[in-house]
Amino acid sequence: MTSNEQQVLGGDKRRTACAYLVLAALSTVSLIVMAGSLVPVGKESRKWAQCYEHNISFNKAYFADANMSKPEAKAWATRFCNGGGGSAMPRATQ
Repeated sequence: MTSNEQQVLGGDKRRTACAYLVLAALSTVSLIVMAGSLVPVGKESRKWAQCYEHNISFNKAYFADANMSKPEAKAWATRFCNGGGGSAMPRATQ
């Protein structure tokens, strides 16, 4: 092997090492961006869960005599927290 062939092999190794570093950095940045984009989803789900729990407890306290089953109460809480409002909420029979 001549010295020119040794230099070419060294250049290939450097390119491979550099490409690995670039791809590793790109991968790291993309993972950070993806994790950051999930933060608002987490906040929204926490707020929705709080709304749901509050609505379930509110319905138990104020509409206990409306004769709603548990699945119906959960369905109403889900509807309300998803933006459906509560105007059609069944009222207690008087």
